[in-house]
Amino acid sequence: MSTHQRSGGGVGTCIHLPARQVARLALALVLAGCLVLVGCPRKEETPPEAGTGGNAPIQIKTTPVMPPGFVGVFLIPEADVDQHGNPVNKKGIFPMDGSPCWPAELWLKEPCIEFVLIPAGEFDMGDSDPSRTPREMPVHKVTFTKPFYMGKYEVTQGQWEAVMGSNPSNFKNAGKNAPVESVSWNDCASYILHLKVEILFQPSSRDIALFRLPSEAEWEYACRAGTRTRFCSGDADEDLDRVGWYEANAGSSTHSVGKKAPNAWGLYDIHGNVWEWCEDVCHIDYQGAPGDGTAWLQGGDGSFRVLRGGSWDYGARPCRCTDPYGSVQQSTDRCFGFRLAVSPRPQ
Repeated sequence: MSTHQRSGGGVGTCIHLPARQVARLALALVLAGCLVLVGCPRKEETPPEAGTGGNAPIQIKTTPVMPPGFVGVFLIPEADVDQHGNPVNKKGIFPMDGSPCWPAELWLKEPCIEFVLIPAGEFDMGDSDPSRTPREMPVHKVTFTKPFYMGKYEVTQGQWEAVMGSNPSNFKNAGKNAPVESVSWNDCASYILHLKVEILFQPSSRDIALFRLPSEAEWEYACRAGTRTRFCSGDADEDLDRVGWYEANAGSSTHSVGKKAPNAWGLYDIHGNVWEWCEDVCHIDYQGAPGDGTAWLQGGDGSFRVLRGGSWDYGARPCRCTDPYGSVQQSTDRCFGFRLAVSPRPQ
């Protein structure tokens, strides 16, 4: 297993809560946190299977990928109709019975954090190729019984600063739309907590879902998007060049998200740009790994956390779909960033 121990050091603002609100926050976190999400395509895009344009409802069971522009950090509107007069389904965005969901256009709270729906299914995790590392064995089947959401892009510098009030990135000159980097696993956990705080005390918050880091299995499943090649785009380094920023093409810097081609499920920069933190602790191999796609938090080295995807400063091999990496969770290397995942609310 590769390890890495180098350590470095908008529209929103940091949230300072009075004592009464801190108490409310503590109680709310015990109750699993309160977070609201709605679906909202960009105005120039049309949702898949939308029969009446931008105002059509979203059908989770019939839409393999959520409409472009599904975004997080939102409030359920108080009104019973949207700005076009269409009814607002207050059941939320995760009706697993396939009933209509949110209208395609709703009230927006910046900054956008866009997600795509990753369908339920199964895949063989790991790699049996002779060139693989021991950490990628044994190949084992992982089954996802429910869909989940993954960030369409890596979390950007602008999205980080809007929530945390500062920007730790080394490559600030890459722009607010470049991925935030120089963040540790612990920093990511703090960011996610601040997202919950930002939503928690809004008076119209009604729905429950959880922002989090993806599990390693979720990350590989979403990265592959049904493929079995080295990269989601093929086996050759030239295939990687189409979808990711890595040592050969990055010019020693990160780049704005979304400039390369997405994978088959609509995820951008899933290879390269920055290494992406996952929830899991590091293990020497996959013996005993969960088969249900959940994060592997038992055993292993609890001070090390998994990273996936490669980065601007690494060659093609570490960018492979199956290549695992690990670092101490306090490390703030300038190659380290993340993308968010979202759990469906309990039914």
